[in-house]
Amino acid sequence: MAWAAVLNVPSVEYATIQTAVTAAQAGDTVSVSGGPYTENVMVNNAGHARDGVIISGVGMPAINGGFYLAANGATVSGMEIVGGFASGGHAVGVVAMADQYVISGNTIRDCVGSQSCGIEAGYNCDQGLVSGNTITGNWRGIYFNPCTGVTVQGNDINNNTGSGVGIGKTVTLTGAGRGAAILTGGFVVTANDVVIEGFEVLGGANAWGSNAGVMTNASVEDLTVRD
Repeated sequence: MAWAAVLNVPSVEYATIQTAVTAAQAGDTVSVSGGPYTENVMVNNAGHARDGVIISGVGMPAINGGFYLAANGATVSGMEIVGGFASGGHAVGVVAMADQYVISGNTIRDCVGSQSCGIEAGYNCDQGLVSGNTITGNWRGIYFNPCTGVTVQGNDINNNTGSGVGIGKTVTLTGAGRGAAILTGGFVVTANDVVIEGFEVLGGANAWGSNAGVMTNASVEDLTVRD
């Protein structure tokens, strides 16, 4: 059985995060220090499997750009992510386009312009974890397209100009701990000790729009809302 490797950035072999990710095999760790880096990092299975690759920052290194996670079980943690990855005509700090992603312990900021987000999860990208991040200064903090089994806990989502969290229809988010906002339209939104500014739930078919319909029979408990 092959052992998972640790690929260090920067190093003689890997000057950029992307070169290390491209060389990584499934389950390897890319350990990032130094910086800042200016790049958009793609984690996918082109050429060989990279499922479960971990990108781990040491000392919160900065990247001017973002991450696109298209391999199952990919992780981004401990990074300062500034400006975002161009995706669908807007900027996103971390785009999750596969299942079982982990986005934890990052600072994600300054993804500006209409519809830009600190984090965006794609359609049917299930069983993700978004934990312990500071998400600030973006147009929207987080956007979840329809998905199930996502855990959101311990994030500080503040000072995003459009909204804190946007949720597409038929999304189910679950949390490990107290605090829940249960809404009609098939939504279960759970936040564990999360500070959220401008919390937003979209109940209609328009994934981006405001005025998407009135939510009824909503219940919110143990949720801290700021400003």
